[in-house]
Amino acid sequence: MMNDDKLEWRWALVGNIVYKHEYGENHEIRYGARKFRGGTRVVLAPPCWGDGYEQVNVIGLSRYSRKYKKSVIRRNLITNYRVKKIYSPTILRIMEETENNDSHCWWWDNTEESYQEIIKLANSLNSKEK
Repeated sequence: MMNDDKLEWRWALVGNIVYKHEYGENHEIRYGARKFRGGTRVVLAPPCWGDGYEQVNVIGLSRYSRKYKKSVIRRNLITNYRVKKIYSPTILRIMEETENNDSHCWWWDNTEESYQEIIKLANSLNSKEK
């Protein structure tokens, strides 16, 4: 969904990594996600694989390097979905690289249609959390 010229900003669905969650049969408590600390804001890509949005491409500050990284994580590790304008040149560059190198993944642009689509998705995901 990207034009030939670079976008100054894009609409994006963002959320936060959960602080703690149960893991495994023994209900062990884990904090954050493997690659992200609890509370980290992540930018979510639109649904890519037809899995009901259970696995999500995200961009966020890495737990280890404190640099922006793209990763695939389980959606149940994310909470507080909302719409944001993304201006960060680093995040925009990662989005563009992903679109150019991965035929399954794309990102929203800065159109009203993208905004409306993200609002619907955010509302749906937030209602599933309750």
